[in-house]
Amino acid sequence: PILERAIRENDSGSGDAVASIKHVVQSLPEPNKSTFIYIILHLVRVANEPENQMDEHNLSIIFGPSLLGNHPDRANLLVDLPVQNKAVELVISNYKTIFR
Repeated sequence: PILERAIRENDSGSGDAVASIKHVVQSLPEPNKSTFIYIILHLVRVANEPENQMDEHNLSIIFGPSLLGNHPDRANLLVDLPVQNKAVELVISNYKTIFR
């Protein structure tokens, strides 16, 4: 929910989503952060593969729900999915800024 909150705040005009995501990633416990970075860097390599037809957007649709998860108490799964996908797409597209 933290990355999703960063996206929602940016959509409402109250901040920079990339900076918010960077802050969230940097505040993760080291094992979680390392795993997240490893997975995202793999997705970046996949997106940049010339023969591949999966760009950042398509990868975010497939991996967004798995990376950010959905909570059983969420009633608005269809509302949350686009926000999760957008968060993952932003991370893949801006990985150099976020992981610096």
